[in-house]
Parts: sequence; C-alpha cells; structure tokens
Amino acid sequence: MVFMFPFLVIGIGVVFFLIMGRKYRRRDRVIDIGEVMIAIFLTYGFVPGIGFALAESGFGEVDDNRLYYGYLRAQLEYVQWLYLLLVGSFALVYALGRRPVIGKIDHGAQTGKLVWPVIVAAIALTFGLSLVAQIWGAEVSNDYISSYTLLREAPILVQQFAGIGSQLQLSLSIAAISLAIAAWPRRHVYVALALVANMILTVVAGGSRSYAFLVFVAYLAATSIYVPSFRVRRVALLAIPALLLFLLAGLLRDGINDVDPLNFFFSSEFTAVFVTPLDLHIRFPQGYSGAGLFNTYTVDLLRFIPSQFSPFQKVDPGDWYARTLYEAYHASGGGFAFGILAEIVLGQGKPEAVVRGALLGLIFLFAANRLLVPGTTPIKVIVYVWLIVLGYQCYRDTTFSIAARMFLHLLPVLIFLVLLQTGRQPVSRASPRQTA
Repeated sequence: MVFMFPFLVIGIGVVFFLIMGRKYRRRDRVIDIGEVMIAIFLTYGFVPGIGFALAESGFGEVDDNRLYYGYLRAQLEYVQWLYLLLVGSFALVYALGRRPVIGKIDHGAQTGKLVWPVIVAAIALTFGLSLVAQIWGAEVSNDYISSYTLLREAPILVQQFAGIGSQLQLSLSIAAISLAIAAWPRRHVYVALALVANMILTVVAGGSRSYAFLVFVAYLAATSIYVPSFRVRRVALLAIPALLLFLLAGLLRDGINDVDPLNFFFSSEFTAVFVTPLDLHIRFPQGYSGAGLFNTYTVDLLRFIPSQFSPFQKVDPGDWYARTLYEAYHASGGGFAFGILAEIVLGQGKPEAVVRGALLGLIFLFAANRLLVPGTTPIKVIVYVWLIVLGYQCYRDTTFSIAARMFLHLLPVLIFLVLLQTGRQPVSRASPRQTA
C-alpha cells in the first residue's frame, strides 16, 4: 500500500480528467474550480506519498520531529486509505455533476468605473494594516515567529482585529485584481510583473509569503477567465514556479540554506500537513471527537460567533493540537496546520472520509454551476476567484472553514462593491464572448 499510494493518487486524477474530458473540449474555456481543487488535493497526497515510499525503501527519512518515535506501517496505511476515500468521493461527485465549462467572459463595460475605487481601497487597507502593525510592534517582516507570539498574547479584540484585517486585505486584493484584469484584459502582463516582483521581494526580504502567493493565484484565475489569448494550461506552467518560490521562502524563513531536492518530499509543507493525522492516529487510535473542549463537529459552526459571545469555549484545531501535544513548541511560537484528514482521524474514520469528500464535492459543484455561467456578473466572478484562491483551506485547515471565511472576510468586500455600483448608472449585463 505504501509503495502503491503515489500511483493510486495519480489514478484518481486520471479518472477525474477522463470523466471531465467532454466538458473541457472548448479551446477558450476558463479555469474550472474542480480541477484546481483536485490539483491541490493530489499535491497534498502525492508529495508525502513519495516521501514515505522513499523512507520505507531506505532513501532517507521523513524530517518531522513528531515522528521521532516512529510509526507502524499499518498506521500510515490507514491514513492513506482515508485520503484516497476522501479525494475519490470528491472527484466522483464533482465530475459527474459538473456542467460544461464556458468560454471567456467580457466584463470591461461593467468594471471600468469600479476598478479604481477598489484598487485605492486595497492599497489604503494594506498601508493601514502595516502602520498598525508597526505601532503595535508586530511587523511580520522583522520577525515572523515573534510577531505571532506577540499577537497571541494580545487582548482578544486585538487578535480579532488583526485576523479579520489581514483577511479583508486579501479579499480586497483579490477583488482588485479580478476587476483590473476584467477592465484591462490586454494589460494583464503589467499586473503579473507587479505580483512577481512582490513574490521575489517576499522571498528575499521576508514577509507574508502566503499573501504573495495567493494574490498571484488570483491573477492566474482571473486572467484565465477574462483574457482571450490566455489558455488554461498556462496556469499550471506559471503556478508551479510560483509554488516553488513559496516553498523556498519558507525554507529561507526557517534558516535552511542547504536545499536538497529530496527534502521537497521529506520536509515540505505538504508532508507536514500529512504528518498531523498520522501523529493523531498514533496517539488516539480510537478517535477523540467530542472529548474535552475540542470537537471536530462544532468548530466550523463556532467560527461564526465572536469569542466574547460564544456559549462555549472556542478552540482553534491547530492551536489545540500544538498546545495539547507540543506545549513547549507552542509556547515558543510554533504551530501546525490541522487539516481535514486530522478531523477524520479524530472522528469516525473511513465512513466520514467518504461523507466529507462528497459534501465538499457538492459545495464546489454548486459554486461552479451557479457562479461561472453565461450572463454572470463581475461580483460572481470575484466570488469564484476567491474560492479558487482560498479553497485549499478546506484540506489544510478544517473542512468547512471556508464558510466562515466567506462570511467574515469576503462578504464585507461584496457589500462594498454593491454600494459602489449603486452610486453609478447601471449598465447592461455582459455575457460570455461565446455561449456554452
């Protein structure tokens, strides 16, 4: 199973794209959120799959201190089965229900008067947050870890302001990028150059590597929707080097200068996320859901309620995991990504993997079939791009964390856009250049 796992991961992707083949026939088709999610899921499985297979063959070892005391092959295989059931059910539900994808969209007339107010608002919020961070003494670029430690010790209201502020910045930036490319599709290269420069600066000088990478993903998604000459295959060609820059920035941030290509499989972001459910399965082989203050079935619902008004003590899963099992590491400012597989390990196991995967497939299927259709609006496209950019959190954070993120971080931006539209003369709704 361990050695077959990477091939089974690839097999899911092959079956998915074979089913979707008839729906992808258009040369001018736009990017599909389902193929983005499958690419994300497969990467988070294939990379650690290769790492563990190499380790089992004696070509190195998975570089994660949480596995210091080792693991049983049966324990690893259990987590791998959970992954296959989760991703397989997602792929099957989505591929069978997805309608044919549409062609490029023209929203130039609708976005020309919206783009500059949104760009100005995004720049103003970015500088405003940076100023507040400097005043508070938590500038990320100066000390990445200590800034989080300092923020974690701050009053709850300050933590909430910082969290919502940074995510509003990302959502507003996504909206600005989408509107800019819609308004000026022939000048999208200038947007790309600015974002690439931002990514390089992040790698060299430090800063929020996640923000730099995610806004570039927003550019790729919006460009594939609005630019006639931009083919979907270019998304992968540009996203891969951007992802490598993202990972390189993480290595430099952690002080690792000697980069071995095999370390990509042994100690990457993807392997670290996969180790979390394996570690939890070793420690809680019968599951843990419902015990103590942590419950995997209420955490996403409680995200909608501010801590000051919650009838129960809210617990962030990743924070609970680090604080409970790695107290010293947590106290020093460290933390771990949690992930949907960790929820399943602490829950009902294999049946839950199938259910959660199918539910995610239905959610993204509904979004794709409702948001990106002939006659869609710029605001719907922004929601679609936002889901492409933040969809990975369904795998890396918790299954339905995207719902609370949308309510708290995207909805205010959408309200702002609606208010901007009401102050301008209405224009006729644009439609795709070619109908599906």
